[in-house]
Amino acid sequence: MTLAMQDDFASLSANLLRSMLPPQAVVVAAFKPDWQSGLTAEEESLVRSATVGRRQEFAAARNCARQAMAEFGVSPSSILAEANGSAIFPARFYGSITHTKDFCAASVIESRHGIALGIDAEPRRPLGLNARSTVVSHEEEVGLRRAYLASPSMPWDTIIFSIKEAIYKCLSRHICMDIEFDCVRVAVDEANNGANVDFRDEQIAAFVAENPIKIGFRTTDALVFSTCTMRLRR
Repeated sequence: MTLAMQDDFASLSANLLRSMLPPQAVVVAAFKPDWQSGLTAEEESLVRSATVGRRQEFAAARNCARQAMAEFGVSPSSILAEANGSAIFPARFYGSITHTKDFCAASVIESRHGIALGIDAEPRRPLGLNARSTVVSHEEEVGLRRAYLASPSMPWDTIIFSIKEAIYKCLSRHICMDIEFDCVRVAVDEANNGANVDFRDEQIAAFVAENPIKIGFRTTDALVFSTCTMRLRR
């Protein structure tokens, strides 16, 4: 992919994510220079022993997040990580990061709006058999059969995976527990590019009942995009 093509791809992909998020949210996608440099000394310490590819993804993600917060007048600063790898955003923001080998984006929204968010992007290709058996439950497989009959060219298993990743990113700051793949049941709503979601954990289900979530997904020839937004009521 040439530099010009990559930058066009980033712009179009950011617009697609933006279309699924509240208007108060900012989305920034990484252009080629963002993958090469820009880490602070504190951030460098987190990836000093990482592979070149991981360092580039980490740099692109931090650069996108800083640019997104700069739109609210925030001066650049280090964006460190939780033990699970999640980016630590300032308390003023809810934020989310996603990246593939060729695409990276960050989205932030001011927490005063009471809307948390999660974004995810995945390559548009089917999951491997091992990954599919981990991600997709028996109940979800039944729904997938119907979806594949209606639209056989769509990577429905990857869409479910991406939706679950977006949900995890959205909820992780608010629920002090891991959310496993089998904790979430996703029924894709093909007609509305969304999904209905059930949680098997009573604590998570009760929290989401009080703080409802909304799911969106879109696809391009190259990627699957998913978003999860949550209206916080407490």
